Amino acid sequence: MTDASRLTQLSPSLWWYRDTCNVYLWTAGERGLLIDFGSGGILDVLDRTGVREIAAIAHTHHHRDQCGGDDRAVAIGIPIWVPARERALFESTEAFWRMRRTYDSYDASSLGFTRATSIPVARTLDDHQRIEWSGGSLEILPTPGHTKGSVSLLAEIDGGAVAFSGDLIVGHGRVPTLHDLQWQYGMPDAVGAALHSVTHLAGRGPRRLLPSHGAPMDDGPGALGSLATNLRSLARLLAEIRRNRLWTTWPSSVDQPLTQVLPHLWVNSHSVANTYALVDDDGDALILDYGFPSWDHFFADQRFVAHTMDDFRAGAGLRSVRATVPSHYHDDHLAGVPWLQREHGAQAWIHDSFADIVATPERYDLPCLLPEPIRVDRVLADGDMVEHAGASLETFHMPGHTMFALGLAGTLDGVRVAYTGDNLLAGALSPLRAAAPIYRNVMRLESIRVGVERLIEHGPELLLTGHTGALEVSRQDLDEFVAWARELELVIGRLVPVPGLEDEALDPYVARFDPYRASVAAGGEVATDVVVRNHGPAAREAAVRVLTPPGWAADPAEASAVIADGGATWTTRFHITVPPTAPPGRHVLTVDVWLGGEPRGELAEMLLEVLPG
Repeated sequence: MTDASRLTQLSPSLWWYRDTCNVYLWTAGERGLLIDFGSGGILDVLDRTGVREIAAIAHTHHHRDQCGGDDRAVAIGIPIWVPARERALFESTEAFWRMRRTYDSYDASSLGFTRATSIPVARTLDDHQRIEWSGGSLEILPTPGHTKGSVSLLAEIDGGAVAFSGDLIVGHGRVPTLHDLQWQYGMPDAVGAALHSVTHLAGRGPRRLLPSHGAPMDDGPGALGSLATNLRSLARLLAEIRRNRLWTTWPSSVDQPLTQVLPHLWVNSHSVANTYALVDDDGDALILDYGFPSWDHFFADQRFVAHTMDDFRAGAGLRSVRATVPSHYHDDHLAGVPWLQREHGAQAWIHDSFADIVATPERYDLPCLLPEPIRVDRVLADGDMVEHAGASLETFHMPGHTMFALGLAGTLDGVRVAYTGDNLLAGALSPLRAAAPIYRNVMRLESIRVGVERLIEHGPELLLTGHTGALEVSRQDLDEFVAWARELELVIGRLVPVPGLEDEALDPYVARFDPYRASVAAGGEVATDVVVRNHGPAAREAAVRVLTPPGWAADPAEASAVIADGGATWTTRFHITVPPTAPPGRHVLTVDVWLGGEPRGELAEMLLEVLPG
């Protein structure tokens, strides 16, 4: 990307170039040091700065929008300096992609926003190290948050204290994305790390902040102070997740007594997820969730082993399994569904929000994804009735834990019952908690609240939760939960870079490939779609270009369209030609995206397995 209007001189020795990320140039005569590199477009306007030689590129973190153009730098001999904790994500990316787990994965981080190919690393930026440059020094400050290995770079330039802060901050009190502030599944760990990094950086007193996105800020203490306040608010709202414990003792993988909740309702509350059976008077059962037999099996590499059915036979009088209804697409809730279909002749009734996900999992890049396709025997739509054992349960879409989930609500044995999966669990600090936010499960700003508001319409007395058994619930409990969700929305609104674009800051899949995984013989061709979503309040133009390994071809070379507002998507198809000489194994394609006139970089990747020709 080359555009001289994107180049601004901030002070005699400091320049700012707006690319897929902000690129900064610190000059010393005719030599310069670059902080991050974006697509490399700054090289085309370098003559305007008086710089003839780039001494090095220092990266703040490994994301593709920071370093997508590094191949261009390497080709002309520019050394690359990278955070020590992320060195392997620059120089060993082929190994990373070869080993990357894409099924049964509980990684909630942005680790996959890594380069497709390796580049040589000339130097690591070690935590607390000082590097001499231009008569001064560049101090490496560890600032994890946006990524685990992120660093900020501190310097005195033209008489002022500056901090190249990477993606730790984007504006006063704001971060560039919310979905990057989570590493472990379901945990607010990156929020806590970012809060520490912000306070640590503020303590060093830089007046000018030079972030990777957004404009430079000349009120460093004020901007960081506002962000610390907002991050504290978010951490407080997520305190339930840190404090919650599902069990007082670790559930046994063998001793799993059943509980008869109602005359026709039984539960194994020790399995993962909890397994419910609605058993009619003839012994025919409807199974709600059927995943791993225990947490021990979950940690045995998410291994399914048949469980609980013999106990239901002995205790509940089960004779046959009519159907199974998973609450959502996660492997811990439906890993046993194919076995129930094969061994018991059961049908799988799947909500339309995730029917395609479980039927064709290779198309999706989502956490907790079962690799084995599930035969969908009945697609449930909102308003459809699930009738069994005298119960008539209404189906409704229930987002929150994930966008791809259902709720069932109705009367069973005279009690108003609701099956809610992981949207509501027993809390430790309050009666109810959410297994959310988990951004890579996909959520929108109002998802958590909307799901429970839909539940409230059914007036439940008893919740069938995903991991904390059957819970009695009151309207007050649900109202308090909705109040918590509303407060969470307000805090998210104060953190996002652009008010009104909350959903974009929450969405790690603004662009994606469909399918995410595919295979093709060397010398063959494969088709793939690129899908781009516009979360903005107005239509925006999008342009995409698929980047392939050398010698491959993408047809068309690029494509563009105007995408309607309000979350609308645009899908365009590319045909990828693989040369006969392509080595077998996993290859990574990426898509370079422009949205709303701004370069976003290589927002998405696709994994293509080349088979011997």
